Amino acid sequence: MAKISKLPIVAKLLGDEQLPVVQAGVTKGTTMAAFRDLIVPFLQNWYKGDRGDPGAAENTYDSVDALRGSDPLRRIASLAGDATVPDGRFNWETKNAPYTDDGSSTIAPDQNGAWVRQTADGIKINHPLGAPVYAKLLGDLVGQEVNATLFCKMDGRRDDGQNYQELIDKKPRQIIYPQGRELATTRQIRLASDMRHRLEPGSGILADVNDYGFAGLGLTGGDIGPVLNPIFRFERVIEVTNASELRPGDMIQIAYIKDLADIINEPNIVDRIVGTSVYLRYELNVSMPDRTYIRVYHVYAPVKNVVFDGYGRLSNVNAKGGGIRFNMAHDVSVKKLRCVDIGYIALSFENTIGVTASDLYQDKIGATGFGLRSVKQINLTDFFATGIMSDEAISAYYNVSGFNLVNIFVRQYLFGAGPKGSTAGNNILFDKLCARITMTNINCEGSATYNIIFNDQTYFVTISNFHLMRSNLGGIRIANGCDGITIGIGSISDVTDAVTPQDFGEASGQPTAGVMIDPTNRRCGVSGSIDFDRIASGRGIVDRQAKANRKTTLVERLGAGTTAPAHSVSGVGTIGVQSPDFEDGKTGDALALIADGDACAIQAQGAGDRTPKPLKLQPYGSTVEFLPKPYPSNEDAKLAGLKPGHWYMNSSNQNALTPVV
Repeated sequence: MAKISKLPIVAKLLGDEQLPVVQAGVTKGTTMAAFRDLIVPFLQNWYKGDRGDPGAAENTYDSVDALRGSDPLRRIASLAGDATVPDGRFNWETKNAPYTDDGSSTIAPDQNGAWVRQTADGIKINHPLGAPVYAKLLGDLVGQEVNATLFCKMDGRRDDGQNYQELIDKKPRQIIYPQGRELATTRQIRLASDMRHRLEPGSGILADVNDYGFAGLGLTGGDIGPVLNPIFRFERVIEVTNASELRPGDMIQIAYIKDLADIINEPNIVDRIVGTSVYLRYELNVSMPDRTYIRVYHVYAPVKNVVFDGYGRLSNVNAKGGGIRFNMAHDVSVKKLRCVDIGYIALSFENTIGVTASDLYQDKIGATGFGLRSVKQINLTDFFATGIMSDEAISAYYNVSGFNLVNIFVRQYLFGAGPKGSTAGNNILFDKLCARITMTNINCEGSATYNIIFNDQTYFVTISNFHLMRSNLGGIRIANGCDGITIGIGSISDVTDAVTPQDFGEASGQPTAGVMIDPTNRRCGVSGSIDFDRIASGRGIVDRQAKANRKTTLVERLGAGTTAPAHSVSGVGTIGVQSPDFEDGKTGDALALIADGDACAIQAQGAGDRTPKPLKLQPYGSTVEFLPKPYPSNEDAKLAGLKPGHWYMNSSNQNALTPVV
């Protein structure tokens, strides 16, 4: 026989290795797994100062009945030889008394305690009211796939929070939430990195937590500054004295603390380092002009690679409770999740880089459905939200950049039309230093203010293939210093209010419109055809930017008092159609161009028909206001020769487009 020192070393014990044992003078065999099951509880108690009864072999029983009648003062016992149950090690437990005797894992001779089977994975205890639950997990589960029901009751009623958190802390690769089972928790659950939560259809997580039900929070170190130069928006390098403390791929958090009530945060990833220069993977989206107030923190433990995937349901029935919150995270994903009955924000992402969200359904949400603050690189596709009780369905607030939205469906309420307590406003909001946003196939219905609003230095946006309807104040508004917002093809209908109320900034007291562009913006405008219908003010587009700041060439308004066209169009030109140079065509089909001091209008006439009809026309690359002549009342319009079915601008009501009756 070879010496033990000459034998090859076993890289990993699997549990099925054979070991010799001598029992009652007879040599027998056992497995490494069985030996582990016996020794682990003993060692745990030993290191806690509880030496127990080292003579456990003398406290071994060959039947469950014999074990049930044994002396609990011995505290440790073994069962071997009962053909009806597996052999195993038992500890005497009292902290969860009374126990339910199941004849196998829990042997309870009385109401004061029980012999509880010890396993490799945990201490398994049967409670009188339900299924077994692991009170304490042993070892770790790194890289493993685990079914949540092995550790949690998942009956939707009793609290699984403690065991659920212990399961997550053991860092399995994947947790499976089986179909038809619901996990309940009254405590916030801390998320761990590199973990996939697979919710099978019909499964659910029910929280009653006065906070977010789930929180993924990264950790930062101290400031590694000082920073040598100011930081400006859209740059990709910062100068830091202690740049050598960082490495490529590190996540950092840049903060501007000049105003402690309004701290500006900028997350980013280190791309490379040259001397004191830290080159960043993504462009900065904020400016920090005074370097003495700039702080740079290394996010040494970001929450990363977390995935929620599957058609399961997430609820938080607490009135102040949210769904999932990520802060100082990167590369996180939420797919197929059904967020229903959540008291606060459903999904919140802060100081995060890399968010993928798809096929999401939300209903009965107390505040925002999908909220972002200081986030980069977001892809949101196939999103449906209804029943948002306050704020917006989608809110990008304060430094959100690289946001791609595709196939968005939002249904909310007009002012006063929602459920009791509803204060929902815009459907989609981009506010305060947002940039590089692409929106395709956007569908919104019902807003107490605007379907979509771009505000406060939001830059470089394209939106196309949109259908916006039923808003109080307008389909799209661009406000307060935005730049480079391009509106493409779409439709806007059913703007119910004719005048914007006060406290709406530059739009206060102004007529509403399908598209409202405020005067402090630049290079914002319409590049595609928009179909407007039922706009209370009669205005499709109101562009109040200075002419030099406009993105598109607008059709010039005719001078005050002009009753005939200032020019004729003989071919396709800036107006985009052929037009004769007369106002009333008596024969043939024609387009008539008319004007007053405030607006121009294009009207359609049929062959031999002197009745003007409004023509919806928004040519590519131009902005046209098409309004019939103004009259102060229906009677005045009739006195001027208009007949029922004709249209006029009601000058007594903000020039609203009005049919003669």
